[in-house]
Amino acid sequence: MGMMATAQASSFAPLPAPGVPKQVAKAVAQSTSIRTIPANLTPKLSEAGRATFPNTALGAKCAATCTWGRQNAKPLVILFGDSHAYMWAPAVARAVLAANGRLVVYWSMGCVVAKLHLYGKWGSPNEYSTDCDRWRAKIIRQIQSTKPTLVLLAERTYDIRSAPNTLVTDAEFRAGLANTMKDVKRSGAKVLMLGDNPPFADYLDPTGCVAQHPKAVQQCSTPLHSSSPIWRDRHRAEASVAEANGVTFFDSTQWLCGKKSCSPIIGNMVVYRDWSHISATYSAYLSNVIGEAIRGLY
Repeated sequence: MGMMATAQASSFAPLPAPGVPKQVAKAVAQSTSIRTIPANLTPKLSEAGRATFPNTALGAKCAATCTWGRQNAKPLVILFGDSHAYMWAPAVARAVLAANGRLVVYWSMGCVVAKLHLYGKWGSPNEYSTDCDRWRAKIIRQIQSTKPTLVLLAERTYDIRSAPNTLVTDAEFRAGLANTMKDVKRSGAKVLMLGDNPPFADYLDPTGCVAQHPKAVQQCSTPLHSSSPIWRDRHRAEASVAEANGVTFFDSTQWLCGKKSCSPIIGNMVVYRDWSHISATYSAYLSNVIGEAIRGLY
């Protein structure tokens, strides 16, 4: 099945057939050479805002807690985190269902998995986020009592604040993430960290940018590594904390970015739905890549 084949879902945005890792790697390597919008771009730029996970057949019933697979199916996999976990649900759901397993997704907007007392979150930018503290503790207790086979962690790692105008330090981030990993591992599950993706600085909308630069697509790319303290993602820190705590690390950047930058289009697909999140389209396309990463952890 090629990159353009799509699942048939009459009233929903179609999702692409999954790419095999070799096919995906080739598309990523070629992506930074894309200059003009492909004629068969999916979704169309005019429809990109509608092609979110809840508007697909696979994600139609997914709210704050989502499940796929039979009630007692094994392996039982949990995906836990903020919206950067939820954006991986199309890929993970496909991968787990292909293994005849069950997936449960616990996510909350703005609530990172690292045990950090955050200042500000989506909708409440000027107050401490005690609700994230309570939510995180609740989900960790549920994971420990459920005893899943595998837990996948994912979170935003940039522009995280501990106080007004104060970014969380690398040391604080590492300590908070290590604490959560240790708590989750007490469930007996194996753990995989889905590394964070580079953002588009200053909230640049990559889809809107591409619409303005249809013959200069790479003007809308984002650097693989940012020097800005605010927009610098911490996937390298995630990797080292994972290694120190016996957690498997999945480096998402190799499936999103070239050697120096990340293109807003890979193959014929819109990669990002906004400045921070990958699209349901591209997430679903990576399901075989995710499946291969987690297969040895069941």
